[in-house]
Amino acid sequence: MKTTQLKFIFFLLFILCVSANGFAQKNKKKWDPAILEKANTAKDDTTLTAEEKKVIFYINLVRLDPATFSEIELKHYMDSTRQYDGYTKSLIKTLATAKPVDVITPSKELNDFAKEHAIKFGEKNKIGHGNYKDRIKNIIGNYNNAMAENCDYGNDNAFD
Repeated sequence: MKTTQLKFIFFLLFILCVSANGFAQKNKKKWDPAILEKANTAKDDTTLTAEEKKVIFYINLVRLDPATFSEIELKHYMDSTRQYDGYTKSLIKTLATAKPVDVITPSKELNDFAKEHAIKFGEKNKIGHGNYKDRIKNIIGNYNNAMAENCDYGNDNAFD
């Protein structure tokens, strides 16, 4: 091949790459600022750490718009970790069809309750929900009989 032809081919490849990159950027989905604000229910809570506030923020994002959460947050996370497996595929499928629900708000009582459980189980070298129904029976009435518990072990950042 002649040098001029090679230069022309490289020029075309360059234009294609730049065009494709520009197109991808224009169509990249972004969060609605109103959703981001609504999800940030813990922002003024003085009893939570910055990471705990982020946990509530991410939980609220997925609750408010599961499909967008999958397309933006989960995709970014999975692209960085490359840990796709059966659980990941199931999560993506679930989020694609999940209906939005309302946000959660921080509760000092529930935060203290969770920390107490974590400490007790940590001392016993146990993990899990351990007698959840018995543990919540004295406080569930304060929350319209609607409570759930998320347990996480060994992660340092909110998204993990």
